[in-house]
Amino acid sequence: MHSDKNFKELLNASLKSRDTEEKIDIIFFRPLGLRLALFAQRAGITPNEITIFSFFSGILAGHLFYYNNVYINIIGVILLVSSGIMDSADGQLARMTNSCTRIGRVLDGVAGYLWFVSIYFHLFLRFVHTQGSPLFYTLFVMGMISHSIQSAMADYYRNAHLLFVFNKGDFENFEDVKNEYNENKSTISFFNRIFTWFYVHYTMEQELLTKNLQVFKKYYVEKFGGKLPEKLKHEYRAMSLPLQKYCNGLTLNFRFYMIYLTVFLNNIYILLFFEAVFLNIMLVQLILRHEAGCRKLNIIIENEIT
Repeated sequence: MHSDKNFKELLNASLKSRDTEEKIDIIFFRPLGLRLALFAQRAGITPNEITIFSFFSGILAGHLFYYNNVYINIIGVILLVSSGIMDSADGQLARMTNSCTRIGRVLDGVAGYLWFVSIYFHLFLRFVHTQGSPLFYTLFVMGMISHSIQSAMADYYRNAHLLFVFNKGDFENFEDVKNEYNENKSTISFFNRIFTWFYVHYTMEQELLTKNLQVFKKYYVEKFGGKLPEKLKHEYRAMSLPLQKYCNGLTLNFRFYMIYLTVFLNNIYILLFFEAVFLNIMLVQLILRHEAGCRKLNIIIENEIT
């Protein structure tokens, strides 16, 4: 057993960074995720196996939200919270065992996305007969499309912060991922091909919306050799840190709260307006402010080059 001191040290080491962590994660999901990761390590369970467990737990939670029964819905909430704990544990275990892989990252992202596909699908079936209207269908389609973009961009900006400020994180280029996929697609397994294809389009989506960030990343590699000068690192952190609250708002936990309200108040429009309207406003703010910040930093670098 680990002492409280050793556990706190392990917990701090398992965090990507406190800049990019939500308070609820630090207080609740990360500690429970670490305990699960430590158990999995002793039991010989791999990070990808935990991800698969979280996938089935999240899918089942979505099904249980179909029923207008408070007790069944509570079981669904417990399963969804359990999925969140496992979503934390798989990454913590991967970092503890130095077994972080691209397929693991993609599998983790796909599992999280499919939780929400299941939740959306079953909530659609639950409410379509009583609240179906042109507004209902419009917001539902907008919410489904928006969810993918919102999650991808929040993840991208978090990874950018980790890379430029802490020199860690996963921040691959679309062209590199696409070329690797084209070269290896005939030799890799069917499932790996599906996951890699997903990752190719995932990175393309992220780069299309971040033109100034791409220029900054190019300078990071070509001019600074993969490590920013301290002054520029400080400038980037000062710009990026206030935007992490937007990234946190666009990811899992905030959505969990809206799902719970939707289910227990029996009103689908709570989730639909949140996903299709409120979060898109937040996303646009995040992109515009981050792009403006990167533009200023690029001008500073270009003037120094000149």
